[in-house]
Amino acid sequence: MESVVQLVIQKLNDFLAQEAYFLLGVDDQVRSLGTKLEWMHAFLKDVDGKSKENELVKLWVAQIREVAYDAEDIIDYYIFKIQQERRDRSAGSIRCLRIFKSCKALICWIDEIVLQMLDFIKNIPAIHDVGKKIRNLESRLDEIKENRSQYGVGNISVGEEASPSLNRIPMQREKRAPIVEEADVVGIQDEAKTLVGRLIEGEARRSVISITGMGGIGKTTLAKKVYKSLDIKNGFDFHAWVFVSQEHRVREILLSIIKYFRTLGRDERETTPEEDLRQELSEHLEGKRYLVVIDDIWTRQAWDDLVSALPDGEMGSRVLLTTRNEEIARYVDAQSMPHQIRLLDESESWALFCKKAFPGKLAPPCPPNLEELGRKIAGRCGGLPLAITVLGGVLSRKQKSVTEWAKVLQSVEWWLNESEDRISGVLALSYHDLPYYLKPCFIYFGAFPEDSEIEADELILMWIAEGFVQRRGGEEVEDVAEDYLEELLNRSMIQVVKRKSNGTAEKCRIHDLLRDLSISKAKEERFLDAYGNIAPTSPTMARRLAITTHGGIGDSVSLNSSTLHLRSLLYFGGLREWLEEAQLKILLGAFKLLRVMDLRYVSLYNIPDEIGSLIHLRYLCLLETYLKTLPSTITCLSNLQTLDLRGTLISMLPGDLWKMEQLRHILLLRPIAISNGTPLRHLSNLQTLSKVEGGSWIEDELEKLTNLRELGIERDLKMALSPSI
Repeated sequence: MESVVQLVIQKLNDFLAQEAYFLLGVDDQVRSLGTKLEWMHAFLKDVDGKSKENELVKLWVAQIREVAYDAEDIIDYYIFKIQQERRDRSAGSIRCLRIFKSCKALICWIDEIVLQMLDFIKNIPAIHDVGKKIRNLESRLDEIKENRSQYGVGNISVGEEASPSLNRIPMQREKRAPIVEEADVVGIQDEAKTLVGRLIEGEARRSVISITGMGGIGKTTLAKKVYKSLDIKNGFDFHAWVFVSQEHRVREILLSIIKYFRTLGRDERETTPEEDLRQELSEHLEGKRYLVVIDDIWTRQAWDDLVSALPDGEMGSRVLLTTRNEEIARYVDAQSMPHQIRLLDESESWALFCKKAFPGKLAPPCPPNLEELGRKIAGRCGGLPLAITVLGGVLSRKQKSVTEWAKVLQSVEWWLNESEDRISGVLALSYHDLPYYLKPCFIYFGAFPEDSEIEADELILMWIAEGFVQRRGGEEVEDVAEDYLEELLNRSMIQVVKRKSNGTAEKCRIHDLLRDLSISKAKEERFLDAYGNIAPTSPTMARRLAITTHGGIGDSVSLNSSTLHLRSLLYFGGLREWLEEAQLKILLGAFKLLRVMDLRYVSLYNIPDEIGSLIHLRYLCLLETYLKTLPSTITCLSNLQTLDLRGTLISMLPGDLWKMEQLRHILLLRPIAISNGTPLRHLSNLQTLSKVEGGSWIEDELEKLTNLRELGIERDLKMALSPSI
């Protein structure tokens, strides 16, 4: 909640600094509103650290959240209306100027004066309206303040000290010790050895060996340890790993296995019948000794949908399966005894805790004065690896002092008493210990599909567009956001899947229990609604909408067409999801205040001109759509920072796009031509340009892209060999 108010306060300050012209007549009221919210924000830090479950505090906090959201809506919509009117008048003015070419300078001067007068006169109704709404918000804040005193909200305490993390400012960049990866854990070596033996030895028939146990006990970690074993690599002709999750999609699972032996083009992925994919996989595995890991299977149906593609050729093939449900394990192979993963014992728990609390430190890692407290904290996790890992991550960011560790132990005791089970209590503590600037970044993971591997660079750009990342001195916001991600990794709130050559995260994922926590917090704060196969039956009240469906995206969001408060529309569906231009036009007209729009993989052929009305849009992803052109109105998106056109059919961009000063990242896969003489001096903020065709612009304009970090140029052989370049 504190992070929500902080973001709104920052937005109000930005408006006062950057949009003063638009706020003419209401700037004092905006400033007054911001001041009152700052007072509420300061008090929230104290309350948020003392009582998380008190109903009176929850009500009070919810009221502040509603005021903060309403303030953001009022200002955003006001700016939207003012800019829309100015754009319309400007177009009319340009038409008039064409008539008077002979006295262009005089007409321009007169026109500017007239425009300023018209702006003030025509904006009087809008100014009056926004002023009235802000006064109403101020009255609501005054009432909330009175309620705090009347009902003693500020005096509520449950004996828990506020976490220092809540008041911490974003840290400076620092050298960090390597993160302990998932496979580098303790307590599973003997179990891994046993499973490797069962997989390599035994019957000639295809058999299924299941790893079972409760959530957070380490089933996936053990499976990865086994999968990466050298004996396994040498013992099978073919290896594949696939996630299933609760909302399994047979087609995507089949494609995920097929990609281990060949690359499929988009047309193949979209149009090949599911039965043909099943047959292709079966034929490829026939006659081979294969190992397929099926991670996180929830239903018998998921197995029934896959089993026909996994031939039993008496070659000693194996399927390694992880599930929380032992009944499923017995169903898939009644002759194979499931492997019930055990909890860690005391010494193993302590060893794992130390690895996480003191990453990269040589043994003995824990100072003697902290060992007793540390062992008590680790013991409260009950041998659950996920709980130990996350709690160790919390301690890794604390001062190594008895006072700080004693506070954590006290918090652990309180959360365990308040929670239904041990794991949920520890995870809730880890969330509330996050500093305010990391909470929205963590909650954002709830938007992504379960078990998905998330591109770190994409995630960072979305965070920036959402406004989660605060500037830190002269650093680029991308660098600050990268630090945010690393801190979440260090806290073990998320997991790294793959790292780049420089050590930074390339792909990451979130454990499904932590994802459940993020979704719960997102709904509680009206931060995000995430929908799976079932479309929403009523308009969402959240600020962000994430959709993963099998049906048409237009049908999925049509019920939310009145949600002006929506700031993000994220689509993570599969292939072959159709979105007609008429449907998109309706959405653009309804969601006027969007900052982030991600329509990846949608079968979309045209973007309507109405896209230009989304003046607040900062992130636009059209990855793998069927677009061949962009409308010229795309250049009206004056705040656009990221334009992702990878995998589209676009070969030329609107000329005025190169004048969009706020653009930071232009992402392409097909080489885009840049016309000779195109001025690039306006793109002073551009960091990524990939990929483009070579040309004379390289000599003439490239040096003007002073902040460029990544450049992809595709040139023919003749140009590449030219001595002049």
